[in-house]
Amino acid sequence: MSILHFFLTFLILTALSSCAIIGWYLSSRGSWEITPDGKWKKTGMIFKYWSLFFEQYRKTKTVFYKGEGLREKFEFLKKVHPKIVTDRLQYDLSAIWAHSGNKITPSELQLIKDALRCNVSVGSNDELILSEEQPVYDWPEWIQKPLSSCPTCLSGPYGTAIYLVFLKLQRDAFAWTDSPIMAKIGFYIIFLLTLACLNTGISKKLKI
Repeated sequence: MSILHFFLTFLILTALSSCAIIGWYLSSRGSWEITPDGKWKKTGMIFKYWSLFFEQYRKTKTVFYKGEGLREKFEFLKKVHPKIVTDRLQYDLSAIWAHSGNKITPSELQLIKDALRCNVSVGSNDELILSEEQPVYDWPEWIQKPLSSCPTCLSGPYGTAIYLVFLKLQRDAFAWTDSPIMAKIGFYIIFLLTLACLNTGISKKLKI
């Protein structure tokens, strides 16, 4: 294979690989839903059992908003309900506090919950406690993300498999160089990095 032929093949391989990986990601999305009769049902795409297997969890953990995360919530609330914030609330890095003598009413608390989309409760000192429940997955992140849940990370294992198949089918792919081993390693790294960038771009474009 000539060097020009190789580069053309390499570009086509990279583009098709990215499309194939994103296609697999989309076709393997699945979720659990509750039917009207109260039963759990698996829904999603044709290969949904793949993501349901690697992204399953049986318990959650409570994570409290603090620091920068809390500040972002406070700034968002200020934009959505400026009157509540001005009349009722003040902020520091550890909590959102109600002004002295201006306690949050139940109706205002509900408005805050609806706006922030997280758990909001009132503490003993009239501070707002923000939290959310995050899943504790059965599979560790370094397995789950590259195999199922992260379009960018999928380029690692799937890209490696595609590249190995390419080398197997195109044994003369690096006949144009005097150092085929180094070229294979170098273009393997380039292939994965390019694939990751393409997957990221496509996933953002498709908003997945």
